Formats: sequence, C-alpha cells, structure tokens
Amino acid sequence: MKNAAGTTSERVLAYMNEEIRQRHPFEVPCKSCGQPVVWFRTATGKRMPVDAKTTKPTDAEHQLDLKRHVSHFSSCPHADDWRKPR
Repeated sequence: MKNAAGTTSERVLAYMNEEIRQRHPFEVPCKSCGQPVVWFRTATGKRMPVDAKTTKPTDAEHQLDLKRHVSHFSSCPHADDWRKPR
C-alpha cells in the first residue's frame, strides 16, 4: 500500500531509525501513517490507539488518561479510513 507517507516498509524503516528515546514496551507503528502508537482500553473495553509521545513506559493498557493521552484518531491523517460506520 503506497500513500503520501510512503510504502509500509518505508514507514517501518523510518520508525525503526527514529532517534532512540525511552519507548513504551507496547509501542507499534500506525499501519496507515507510521507514527508510533500505544493501544489502550477505554472504560467500555474498546481498544483505542494513543500517540506514543503522550505515554510513559510505565503506563498500563487499562490506565487511559484522556487528560494526558492523545487519541491517534485525532492526529492520524488516515483516521477516517479506519472508522467503522455507525
């Protein structure tokens, strides 16, 4: 899949070559834009991607804090491609 951010392999390489910083142990690249995300569970049990730069390595999956964590749905340029119809 090729888009404005490049091919999937280009995005993964860019992610891997990113400056080393203290990462969350469950940080993964977004499948659409390649930015690092961490998956959390909402209060209703649904999974939500969060921008990794707003997390701490010690955050647990169930410790979603919307005052600190930023939903990746609000920052990903391809978020609409992943939304489910209501």
